[in-house]
Amino acid sequence: LKEMESVTHKNPSAPNRYLEAHVHFVTGTRALAKENFEKAVTELEQAARLVPEDALTSYYLSQAYDKMGKADLAGQFRNHAEEINPCLRKE
Repeated sequence: LKEMESVTHKNPSAPNRYLEAHVHFVTGTRALAKENFEKAVTELEQAARLVPEDALTSYYLSQAYDKMGKADLAGQFRNHAEEINPCLRKE
């Protein structure tokens, strides 16, 4: 254990983009639930930049933009979410 501990402290792991994005995702979805749409957009955009392949981030980002009255951006992110995950399509 002491050997593992010394190696861990000498070579800290690189930042994980998924963990960093998760913090922004959670903060953004909480802001969306509290109807703080500007904060939601800011946080969810950061999460989307870190993990662009995450469909749910794009989905929630489209909802935040829609609530702000920005239909063009809402549509772009909604389409992106649906391209990644067809299950998000409304039929």
